[in-house]
Amino acid sequence: LPRLKRDARFQVRINIRSAISGFIWSPMIEAFSRRHPHIALSVTESDSADLFDKLTTEELDIIVDSGVCDDSLYETVPFYQDHILLSVPAAFPINERFPDYRLTRQDILMGRHLGPSVPAVPLAAFADTDFLLLGKGNDMYRRSRKLFQNNDVTPHVRLYLNQLMTAYHMARQGLGATFLTDTLVRLSAPNEALLYYKLDDPNAQRQIFLAVQRKGYRTKAMQGFIAS
Repeated sequence: LPRLKRDARFQVRINIRSAISGFIWSPMIEAFSRRHPHIALSVTESDSADLFDKLTTEELDIIVDSGVCDDSLYETVPFYQDHILLSVPAAFPINERFPDYRLTRQDILMGRHLGPSVPAVPLAAFADTDFLLLGKGNDMYRRSRKLFQNNDVTPHVRLYLNQLMTAYHMARQGLGATFLTDTLVRLSAPNEALLYYKLDDPNAQRQIFLAVQRKGYRTKAMQGFIAS
């Protein structure tokens, strides 16, 4: 898209939901900036529930989300799919009950959680486990609630957090179990502090998408970023 070079006065304002792993955005943004050095990218993270309103008022150009979207107002472009895993500190004794269910990071890298050879763990078995969950206004909060409700579990919530990476690091330190995405697990540094479990629930799969105004004006910069 060489014509983007003439769009130097434009920037692309992107907001990424905090629950979405930021690992994948660094190389994407770097590649775009390398191809189009005259286009300024403004990238923020938020859990705000009014992000789509900001699209309508043109405070933002593009949203990266995984929640509910009004298709009559916003056009979405599928980006990638996450699989949500129950993530439990390896030192927790409950892991000994499920030797045929537990997965390591290497198993996730090999995609074993996507195949039929590994059974899904019964979430109800973890009813007495301390959990670290993301707070209200977050798609992972909504999904975790549905996961528990579908398994008749009232979780023991030790902490509510704002960032998925914070939940990951605290779980690694043994503060509680949490829900993580396979994208985060694959792209995180190698470690053996956590064990992972497959979940048999539609809420354990989520589509990450880019959203723009259906009727809004799109600069060449915006079109170029979406195409990249």
